[in-house]
Amino acid sequence: MVIIADSGLLSSQNIKELQEKGYEFILGARIKNESNDIKEKILSLELKNGEAHIIINFAVYKVYKELERQLKEKKATISPEKAIEIAENIHEIAIKLADKTIKKVIILTDEQKYLSRLFDFGC
Repeated sequence: MVIIADSGLLSSQNIKELQEKGYEFILGARIKNESNDIKEKILSLELKNGEAHIIINFAVYKVYKELERQLKEKKATISPEKAIEIAENIHEIAIKLADKTIKKVIILTDEQKYLSRLFDFGC
């Protein structure tokens, strides 16, 4: 089980209890408002195997939410999942000449064209 909580749960005692009980956890924090003791505890936590996995998944989640935000801002007609599916099939080729390298994004389908126009790449 992984405990995920906002900064309201963040205290030295709570962090200590979570660690003592062997829980993996993610705690949101407003670092500028917390004491030096808590900052040091957060910064000194070692990344164990499971914790590294959790942090990577949290980063992926944040990137996904940013994609979702941008699609909404651009009034896109596709979901984040669809955007990712389309993007997975967009490739770039690089041709290295003697004095320079030419790069070209390969846009083949109407969906890829739509995505490239949304994010201003490729076409």
